[in-house]
Amino acid sequence: MFTYGRRFSLIVWLVLLVSVGAMVIVGAFTDLPIQLRYALLAAAFGAIVAASEIVSRYRDEPMQALVSTPASIYILVNAAVSGLVFGLVTRYSGAIIPSLADDPLMRSVAAGFGAMAILRTKFFTLRTEGGEEVGIGPDAAVSAFLDAADRGIDRLRASRRLALVGDEAMSTERAEAGGDFLQISLAAFQNLSTEEKAHFTQIIDDMKSAPYPAPLKLRAISYGLLSIAGERNFQEVMRRLRDFAVSEGGDRPAQPTEGDREADRPSGEPPPNDGDPHS
Repeated sequence: MFTYGRRFSLIVWLVLLVSVGAMVIVGAFTDLPIQLRYALLAAAFGAIVAASEIVSRYRDEPMQALVSTPASIYILVNAAVSGLVFGLVTRYSGAIIPSLADDPLMRSVAAGFGAMAILRTKFFTLRTEGGEEVGIGPDAAVSAFLDAADRGIDRLRASRRLALVGDEAMSTERAEAGGDFLQISLAAFQNLSTEEKAHFTQIIDDMKSAPYPAPLKLRAISYGLLSIAGERNFQEVMRRLRDFAVSEGGDRPAQPTEGDREADRPSGEPPPNDGDPHS
């Protein structure tokens, strides 16, 4: 686990390396004073695209995912790729996007929002001995770095989710009632899409028929709720579930019966007349 100091140092060094690399390539291929502005704009567009991808993938706590070290790497790599793609599009505009040869602003937009699509373009083709043409492009190498950073984000979030769901589910009584309670709790959310509700309902239905003990079913359902509710609301719903379990008899003391009261009455003491003056 990175400390904040190491994380900050890593981000600073990555920013410096990316900035120097982008300036060298843009300076070699283009008119530096003017084109550098568009290259940086393309990099900013690329960073926005990367951030939006992270937010859409890790819905339970998108901001926590966004500030993690792997996410920082993912965003910086995307920004660098977009800046470099702008340089390539500018240098080889006639071959890649001829219609944007005289429009640097649209080249920056294309490089920022469509960097990976442009990288998948066959910059040149090799012909094998059998006559087969093989397209050559840098997308495979870039995709490998992005996939590694994305897996890093996923592992960090998985570690947090495992701990949170484990703690909350373990302290919940009457796990067998958890699915119904959590499904009803969805009514508290006003802007859930039909797809999100259907997906969560499907998880509950699958768990009802699954051959797992009730505590494990509750955990599986809890992961689905956590993705919808976020950590804070998830903890609040689970607290309400525990209160519900207590109120429904999980820890509520049993009421004494008439036989219990007779057994506890001191010897020789007459029974109460319950307000009857003739008894």
